[in-house]
Amino acid sequence: MRAMSNLPSAPEFGSAPQYPIESVDNALRVVLLGEHHSLRLTDVSKYLGVASSTAHRLLAILQYRGYVQQDAATRSYVPGPTLDSLAFGLLRRLDARDRARPVLERLNNDLGETVHLGRLEGNEVHFID
Repeated sequence: MRAMSNLPSAPEFGSAPQYPIESVDNALRVVLLGEHHSLRLTDVSKYLGVASSTAHRLLAILQYRGYVQQDAATRSYVPGPTLDSLAFGLLRRLDARDRARPVLERLNNDLGETVHLGRLEGNEVHFID
């Protein structure tokens, strides 16, 4: 079993809200923790400092909403399809051209060659810039 002491703590940005909603905070902490490890019920219970029944209810709602899914063989929880959709949606919103332009310009200046930005889609390259 993993030692709980080496699990990452959830990031904090600014000061804590005056009236935090502990169940929401716990759910977000579990989702962030799942980025690093597959999770068992006992892991979640110990990490959050809650009873197993509370951890089970939390995992059940996260599973219902697709944020985690349970591996039937190991009974551990891993990130679910909702997180995949969220991540890919955020990535689609990023404009790769803006982020790549300084690198492309530097390559052009350093090499004296024409450079292009492309995206691999299947076995084809689609040129973006």
